[in-house]
Amino acid sequence: MSLISSELGTEGTEDSASDSSARNLRSAEVIDADSPELATFRWSWREQFSRQNRQSPSRPRQQRTDEEKNGNDQKSSSAIRIFEAGIAHEREGRMQQAIRCYKQAMKIYPDVEKMVFLNSSVTTGLSLKAIEESGLITSCRRSPDEGDCQSTGRVIKNLEKRLSRNPNRQHCEPNEPQERTHISALPSEVVLQIFRWVISSDLDVQQLEQLSLVCSGFYKLARHPQLWQSICERVWGQRLGQLAPFSSWRDMFINRCRPCFNGLYVAKITYPRMGENSCSSALYRPWHRVVYYRCLRFFPDGTATMMTTADPPQAIVQHLKSKKPKCPTAKVGRYTMEKAEVVQVTFNRSLIKDDVYRQSVGSNSFVSDRQFFLVLQVKSTDRLRDNTLVLTNYEAVDHYVCGKTGPSRFRVDERNFPPFHFCPVRSYTALSESAL
Repeated sequence: MSLISSELGTEGTEDSASDSSARNLRSAEVIDADSPELATFRWSWREQFSRQNRQSPSRPRQQRTDEEKNGNDQKSSSAIRIFEAGIAHEREGRMQQAIRCYKQAMKIYPDVEKMVFLNSSVTTGLSLKAIEESGLITSCRRSPDEGDCQSTGRVIKNLEKRLSRNPNRQHCEPNEPQERTHISALPSEVVLQIFRWVISSDLDVQQLEQLSLVCSGFYKLARHPQLWQSICERVWGQRLGQLAPFSSWRDMFINRCRPCFNGLYVAKITYPRMGENSCSSALYRPWHRVVYYRCLRFFPDGTATMMTTADPPQAIVQHLKSKKPKCPTAKVGRYTMEKAEVVQVTFNRSLIKDDVYRQSVGSNSFVSDRQFFLVLQVKSTDRLRDNTLVLTNYEAVDHYVCGKTGPSRFRVDERNFPPFHFCPVRSYTALSESAL
């Protein structure tokens, strides 16, 4: 009975629900028939609602694609930056850091290498930093004194013609009235002596060229033959020879092969060294890259200094500032110009400090002195003159206490003895100790 009553109850509720829905539909039809404005509003509302339903699924998909694109762009840009850092480390010789950057960039974006090398603008400007730090070393560019000598001769002739028109005119004139004595009141001989102090014993010819830019009178005095003849005599000494085939002494100084004095010749030597394979830390690595420098400096009086160290060239600059360096590892010797493009350098090293130590050594096989002989060839590049020294021969001679000598020759190759490249140093010519 309970089951029958429940079925009857459900049928009753269904009949009542159907009757109520039918009444609602009839009432809606009556309202629609009675108010056309309401029907129009409902129709427009249904259209708008159906349009929103059609457009709503596409918006999140587009947003997701935009977010994915932005995320990929951020990953690629960060990977490119890390890859660029790896390129810079590799060009500087830091292979361990370069490999780490490459691995990190490949993990972030696998196609980073393709993106970097397809886009030429990415690798532009990634070059080795020259040893130009702390304002000590300047860039190796052509100095102003390496101009066209023929055009210089024409300019001087034009200046002489202009000055000959007014015999009372001095080498320079003040632009404004001066309360004190102006340099134009000095005779030309005194001004030339001042120029000799500017050049100094270090042969700072670049400062002389800077003086020539002041006025036409200074330009003429800076090209005076006596100045340039003294400079050439200071450089070549007894091997100066005749002026021919050069047109002037300045032309000889510019075009004749010679070492540069206002800087260092630096050679960078690198080689790999095996490490500890079982440990991977900052101190114990599978392999190491050893880097050290060999620096050579020439003085106008024939003195040469050389130093081999693992310190960067910025630290070596101060040690080779004088002819008698205080650093015990520095060598002091003499150099001569043998041929047109050959420089021979000799260094002596005493291995006995005093006579007491000499007497304590009873063996005749003890080495007392050691001499090093270097033969260098001076070369020029397309834009720079005399900026490269190539080592062609390197020998060492041991002098024993008994008087015998034992020569030995080193194997010279580009790997162990790379060329020296010249880098000007500002601090070497900051002060003048003596005149030319």
